[in-house]
Parts: sequence; C-alpha cells; structure tokens
Amino acid sequence: MFSMVCESNGIVISHSKKGNPLDNAVIESFNSILKKETLNNNDITSLKEYIQHRRT
Repeated sequence: MFSMVCESNGIVISHSKKGNPLDNAVIESFNSILKKETLNNNDITSLKEYIQHRRT
C-alpha cells in the first residue's frame, strides 16, 4: 500500500545500503513516521493531505 501511495503521488522510493540505516537517520525517521501514519490512517489520500495532517 505504501508503494502505491508513493507511486500515485509521483514519489520515488529510495533506499540506503542494506543494513545501514544510520547512513541517513533523519530520512529513515521521517519514512518510518510516514509509513505508520499512511497505513494506519485511511482518511489521508494524498501527499498534500498528509502534510496538512502533520502540521495540525
């Protein structure tokens, strides 16, 4: 589901080296939050809605 949401919003999923999340800890943290909130909140249907949700 996460991949489909990204694809439908023109987002390219990028990965760091396997087994080394410290290469980019900030984005790893953001991606974790994004995945959790996207999968647990079916009301959000676009990146714009997600950004608005995070600001409130």
